[in-house]
Amino acid sequence: MDIGSLIKIKNYNNNITIDEVANYTETLLNKLNTMLLFKILKNIPNSDYADANDNDYNNMNVMSELKTPIIIVVTGEGGSGGALAISVGDHISMLQYATYSVASPEACASIIWRTADKAPDAAEAMKVSSKELKKLNIIDEIITEPLGGAHRDYDKISLSIKESLIKNLSILNRMSKKELLDRRYKRLVEIGI
Repeated sequence: MDIGSLIKIKNYNNNITIDEVANYTETLLNKLNTMLLFKILKNIPNSDYADANDNDYNNMNVMSELKTPIIIVVTGEGGSGGALAISVGDHISMLQYATYSVASPEACASIIWRTADKAPDAAEAMKVSSKELKKLNIIDEIITEPLGGAHRDYDKISLSIKESLIKNLSILNRMSKKELLDRRYKRLVEIGI
């Protein structure tokens, strides 16, 4: 998918089409970094960012029924209902310093305490870190980042992500379509989606 189709939130509908096409491919990989997407959308005139929530449920339904392995890699800030909607999958990897939740800590703090200044408190309560999410069995794997973060050594983090993908694709590709769908359904029920 090109960046042009990401600009309009109608992309969620495009994403469904791409997801449906994924039934005829070997694997679907979703990379999550909602802060990047938000920054793109809020700077584009006439982008329908607010309409995204209407499509989250539909997107989750479609992805839950895809008959192909789905691997999610959370690379930055996965903090929205949309992030959850496109993260229905068979394996969720998360970079060590990434965050992942239904809302950003800033949004949560603004709702609970009426100020974004309490974002660190909200982040702690929400358990958005890779370490906490692994303990809760929300994610499957933490990908260790280079000293100072992923942006400090693109080659090293790229290799780590590649190794994770190869390892997990090997495991998922050994499953029948029925096993894959049953496992995905069980996973979603256990998480509470």
